[in-house]
Amino acid sequence: MTDLATRMIATLGQLGPAAAVALLALAAPLGVAQAREPEGVRAPALPIIVARQAKPARERLDANVAEVLKTLEQAGVDVPAADREALAATKDMPDGLALGETQKVLDRYALALVDINDEAWFSITSATSDPADRPIERLKWRTFLVKVNNNARATSPFEVRSLQAVGGVGDGVVSAEPGRGACEDAAHGWAQWFRLRMVGEPLMPARLSGKEVEYFVVQMCSLEAGDRAAEFTFYLGGGQVSQGHYGAIGLLFRPTTGPVAGR
Repeated sequence: MTDLATRMIATLGQLGPAAAVALLALAAPLGVAQAREPEGVRAPALPIIVARQAKPARERLDANVAEVLKTLEQAGVDVPAADREALAATKDMPDGLALGETQKVLDRYALALVDINDEAWFSITSATSDPADRPIERLKWRTFLVKVNNNARATSPFEVRSLQAVGGVGDGVVSAEPGRGACEDAAHGWAQWFRLRMVGEPLMPARLSGKEVEYFVVQMCSLEAGDRAAEFTFYLGGGQVSQGHYGAIGLLFRPTTGPVAGR
């Protein structure tokens, strides 16, 4: 059995069901020893959310864009001029069209879509099936967006945790400012391999607005290199709904020890 296979099998025992299924699915096409998808396989783009109340959804998303861009700037993320221009071009569009065009741009930075149905039950969709589309570098902060389709019109805190994150299951995950550049290494157990944070006030609220479409900023910093799996759990906090209104997704990452090409 290869070293990679041994690590993956050991990892499966520490993951929840969603992460284990994702890791096995990624390994299956070429065997556990290779643990990657066939070349050319890419997940479809995230769906464009059509708001039932376009005007208030558009007003919130416009404000959300400003929050996201400011946060990405402070995180040191270079948003291409073409993306900024595409977002600015939505200013004079009708509400429905502006909502769709804005999502097309922001979805390029998304890690996942969190769908919250009318009864506040969650379903999570990965933005891509290819780990190469979510590159991270060891000891460097990597910034992603999380897209939310809030059919429940919930207004409670929106939270994320991961058993594979150092300190990612308790308080302190929400940060007032984004990480930028290098992150500090730390002693950690073999099952924990990254730092996790969600950016909140004052840059942007870490709670749902009650509007249908919005984005949140989450960051990761890998403490290890090589294939790593993680299960992320998104849920409503603040006691607004009963326990059980949450969703989890397992994702595979390939942290590198040097700069990611094109990043």
